[in-house]
Amino acid sequence: MEGLTILNPAFHGVMVLESENVAMNALVHTTYDANNADGIEFGNSQNVMVFNNFFDTGDDSVNFAAGYGAEVATLGQKAQSGAWIFNNYFRRGHGAVVTGSHTGAWIEKIVAEDNVMNKTDVGLRMKSRPYYGGGSRDVVFRNNAMRDIVNEPFVFTIKYKADVNDTQPAAEPAQFRDVTVSNVTVDGLSLIHISEPTRLALSS
Repeated sequence: MEGLTILNPAFHGVMVLESENVAMNALVHTTYDANNADGIEFGNSQNVMVFNNFFDTGDDSVNFAAGYGAEVATLGQKAQSGAWIFNNYFRRGHGAVVTGSHTGAWIEKIVAEDNVMNKTDVGLRMKSRPYYGGGSRDVVFRNNAMRDIVNEPFVFTIKYKADVNDTQPAAEPAQFRDVTVSNVTVDGLSLIHISEPTRLALSS
């Protein structure tokens, strides 16, 4: 998909579900202040690329989802696996690169690099609930520049407030692991919020 402008939609902008080998190039996402208006959401898809996009969103900018609870195993849902996010400009939004909250079949193998984030609430945001299961793993967030971040540059939480209660719990609780953050500049704020144990590597 190339050259599309999403202007104030009623809901999410672009949603890609259960797909393979997808590229999003030079899209303009102007959904700021619209209700629950994610820019791009990928669900249970494999091998995706997001580059040269402009995001000014009312919710998360690039979001990944993979189902939740025991139904993930029952339905045989695939992991959200393989993503390269680069050369994008993220302005307002709840999070620039976001995993969850639906993490049941795992969200994995994400590289986000060479992006600019300005006035976004959070740069790298990971969220889930324990009984959703799965989680996020093998995530690399590097060579990104952040400025005037509204809340925190990084958030990792399994106490996400927008909760779904109508599901049977997964066999194992959600977790985040093998997350590497390196060579990221944060101008104006330097807080990190981690509510649960996370295997995280940080380097300057």
